[in-house]
Amino acid sequence: MRTPSEQLVQTTWMAEHKLFQNHDAVTPVDWAKVWEVIDNIDEPEFDEHQLVMVAVLEFLCGSEMVEVSLDEIANLPEIERQAVAEALRLKWSKVEFQENI
Repeated sequence: MRTPSEQLVQTTWMAEHKLFQNHDAVTPVDWAKVWEVIDNIDEPEFDEHQLVMVAVLEFLCGSEMVEVSLDEIANLPEIERQAVAEALRLKWSKVEFQENI
């Protein structure tokens, strides 16, 4: 079974991008390289929607420092928004909710 981050990568443009295409449970994303590319303002490689997708992927990979809003996710194109929703569903499907009565 795929991890949530693998699900997101394999169902979006990230599957064809050299920084993400080999991501799986054994091969983590090299975040230093990703942020080096993002920080290169002279030649931007990612558009606004792609940056949101990268932030979601970083969250799915376990980073607690990611800041991405529901509004940013809601503004993604339909296919990408559905991919994010499915990946988040996978991430949270194992979480048990408790009610305080």
